[in-house]
Amino acid sequence: GHVVGAILFCIGMLLGVVNARMLQRSVVKVISSENPTKRAMTGSSIQRLLLIAAIALALAWFVRPDGLGVFFGLVMFQLIFIAHTLLPVMKERRKQ
Repeated sequence: GHVVGAILFCIGMLLGVVNARMLQRSVVKVISSENPTKRAMTGSSIQRLLLIAAIALALAWFVRPDGLGVFFGLVMFQLIFIAHTLLPVMKERRKQ
C-alpha cells in the first residue's frame, strides 16, 4: 500500500550504489596521488557521506512518512554489501 515508500527504498539502495562508486573513485584518486595522506582520505569521505546524508535527509523530510524508505534502502544496501564482502572471506578461512 506504500508505493512511494517502495520507490524511496529503491532510491536508498541506489544512493548506496552511488556511495560505493564514489568511494572507489576517491580511493583511486588518493592512492594515485604523489603523497597520499590520511587527511585526504578523511576529507573525501566526509564530503561523500555528507552529500549522501543530505540527499537522504531531504527526501525523508519532504516525503514524510514514506521518506524513511530511503534509510531502509541505504541500510539494506550496506547489509548486502557487507555480506557480499564477508562470505568469500569466511569461505577462505574455513579452508585454512
